[in-house]
Amino acid sequence: MSKELIEIAGKKFVPMISADELQARVRELGETVWRENASANPLFIVMLSGAYVFAADLLRVIPTPVDMAFVKYSSYEGTQSTGALKREIGLPESIKGRTCIVVEDIVDTGVTMKQFMADLKEKGAADVKIASLLVKPENNKANIKVDYCGFSISKEFVVGYGLDFDGNARNLDSIYKCID
Repeated sequence: MSKELIEIAGKKFVPMISADELQARVRELGETVWRENASANPLFIVMLSGAYVFAADLLRVIPTPVDMAFVKYSSYEGTQSTGALKREIGLPESIKGRTCIVVEDIVDTGVTMKQFMADLKEKGAADVKIASLLVKPENNKANIKVDYCGFSISKEFVVGYGLDFDGNARNLDSIYKCID
């Protein structure tokens, strides 16, 4: 990870979580998720677009083939949540009676996850668990419980490892925080 400041779309960012720290923690999470859920034959539901990097690394830790689905909900514009949730790619039809593990990049206000969990329960999921790379407890207005948390962070806006700033910087192997 670079130790230097980077600039993205006029904003300055500094390193926060290195690639090595991310990989070590994601491996631990993957092992824990599988140990606790293997017998349930879970369906992993990956929240696009931000969670794709985390999900790929997390699911490669699991030693057997798994069922996956992808959904896309959005609520961000720039560095802020709009508070309005848009469903862009919906749920698979076949979740009734399944244990669903939602793989998310970040739980910020919890608004998106609260709606998504309601959608899962409405479609008949037997159990819903959340694996999120990042959680901002201070912002979690919806009091969403994250079952598997990679890192707890404060209110700063972050990019990298799948997280973006208006579509930029998802490809960075580390996480950077905005300083202006």
